[in-house]
Amino acid sequence: MVAGWRIGVLALAALAWCAPALAEGRLALVIGNSSYRSVNPLPNPANDAKAMSGELKSAGFDVTELVDLGQSDMRRAIRDFAGKIAAKGPDTIALVFYAGHGVQVDGENFLVPVDARIQREADIAIESVRLADVMNALAGVPSKMRIVILDACRNNPFATSKQTKGLAIVDAPTGSIVAYSTAPGTEATDGSGADSPYTTAFLEVAKQPHLQIEQLFKQVRLKVHEATKGQQTPWESSSLTSDFWFFPVDSPAPAASSAVAAVSATSTTARLAPQRQTSVPSSAQPATSPPAQPVTQAAAQPPTQSAAPASAAAAPPAPAAAARLASAPVAAPAGYAPPAGYAAPAGYAPPAGYAAPAGYGAPPPGAYAPPQPLTVADMRVMSPDDAFEFAVEQDTIPAYEEFLLLYPSDPHADWVRTTLALRVDAFAWRYAVLVNTPAAYANYIALYPGGVYVGEATRLRLQPRLRPIDVVIAPRVVVAPVAPRVALPLIQRQRVAGPIVLPVVVSRPARFDARGRFAPVSHGPGGNPAFAPRFHNLNDRHVNTFNGNTATVPQGSNPQSNPQFRRQFVNQTPGGGNPPVANAVPNVHPPGGGNPPVANAVTNVHPVAPTGHPVNQFRPAMQRAQFAPKPKPVPKCDGKHCGR
Repeated sequence: MVAGWRIGVLALAALAWCAPALAEGRLALVIGNSSYRSVNPLPNPANDAKAMSGELKSAGFDVTELVDLGQSDMRRAIRDFAGKIAAKGPDTIALVFYAGHGVQVDGENFLVPVDARIQREADIAIESVRLADVMNALAGVPSKMRIVILDACRNNPFATSKQTKGLAIVDAPTGSIVAYSTAPGTEATDGSGADSPYTTAFLEVAKQPHLQIEQLFKQVRLKVHEATKGQQTPWESSSLTSDFWFFPVDSPAPAASSAVAAVSATSTTARLAPQRQTSVPSSAQPATSPPAQPVTQAAAQPPTQSAAPASAAAAPPAPAAAARLASAPVAAPAGYAPPAGYAAPAGYAPPAGYAAPAGYGAPPPGAYAPPQPLTVADMRVMSPDDAFEFAVEQDTIPAYEEFLLLYPSDPHADWVRTTLALRVDAFAWRYAVLVNTPAAYANYIALYPGGVYVGEATRLRLQPRLRPIDVVIAPRVVVAPVAPRVALPLIQRQRVAGPIVLPVVVSRPARFDARGRFAPVSHGPGGNPAFAPRFHNLNDRHVNTFNGNTATVPQGSNPQSNPQFRRQFVNQTPGGGNPPVANAVPNVHPPGGGNPPVANAVTNVHPVAPTGHPVNQFRPAMQRAQFAPKPKPVPKCDGKHCGR
């Protein structure tokens, strides 16, 4: 009787572990506006809505798909969707996908219906639907998570100037994530295929099982960036408080052998992470019980990993832990683990009063450390291509600045500098609009006279916005943005009127580990050619240099025929010179001989001049001139001591 009661308690505990996944409801509103009446129609939004609806239905969403909506129909659809969320309950995942035209006016975003008649910029607020209204409708009803995806910033036919502005930056409310198909200040392409590049990448990445939603959007960003050659880079703002993935929806709980295989796979992928992280050898895997007869109550449970955070993805599932406790010996000493091949009898239950020892079933201390995410500081030991891909994946101002400080002469530097200028400009404009005072707009014009939004700032300096930015998409505390660490002449100087065009860049396909995180090709000592020499491997393989790292190709193939591999050119600049670029020098040694710099010696990133003073190479030529010592002013003539 007591044994049956204990098994029932264990089963209830397993059910409680999985309860969030079982009770979670999924609702989606998908809108695709293609047939615009006053401007040229867009061919792909309707196709995007159809493809996205099919993907979301397979992911367990109750989808409401609507195409070619007018303004009143869009407002009604948003209202009805909020009512469905309220009826579903507070454990609902709410997703809104919009494809079509989207514009910004004075720092506020608008979704354009198909019946909009826009003759001037002032008509946009009257004829369109405010994004803040959509966010207010979602935030007005309790829900577990709100996901807003906007594939909306196509070429703007309603623009009053030639400058591309894209959508304005928003701050996602708590428990929400807002994803743009392209970064602020840039346009999204409609694509030449059946779907837009953004929707195509999203449909491909979302199928990966147990891929956290924030990692999903990072992978989408890299895929779209690669497909469009840098002309479109998605962006998102996240304030999520819980984890979520699209697949699997209701998969059965993995067996004990599957859990062991998952841990082994995770430890293998950990070797792709930085060298400072700990990877687990095959002999040091966490101790898990051998395959045993499953308990009836535990065998019928749904997956436990669907409700666990990403940091616990490799932990044993709750039913397996319940089975181990049920099959434990009566008088187990502290730290006891069942011997290899042990299997408990069918239906076995511990006697009354039994308590498992503290820490039973847990891996020994230090046996396994889950791989930790990379940081911007790790870019210092990455190759140029790895550092560039990591900067695009992070898509933050510090990451772009770090790349320019490390590789100012890299072929990708022009694209990074242009993207960084647009991002800094967008955040500065966001701050001015939030403050909404004549002084704030005047300060923006003074700091960035070549910025994208100088025209609006000049107008709003005379008459600020009558309606402030809605609090639902504004930060709780408005903080002035930090000045950039690198020179950005595109926006810091006045320029000829015209759009800022992103350079075309070609990047290789990105690599990810089992958790969906970016995995550099080579990381640690030897990853950055400025830190350590290349490694050699002459065992029946060709040795070539791939951005300063040792790369190998199968025997019999021509390494130079592979576009992934680049020939090596020696760049020897007497007395220092620029730091190594993509075609790096084979060996870098400090002046005067000695061992090459170690991987964490940040001060040795750049060469040293013969005089012993470090060469000021962290800044490009224009920035060096900007920070150069100013000449002494000529004394003015006071009428008595004038120079002749």
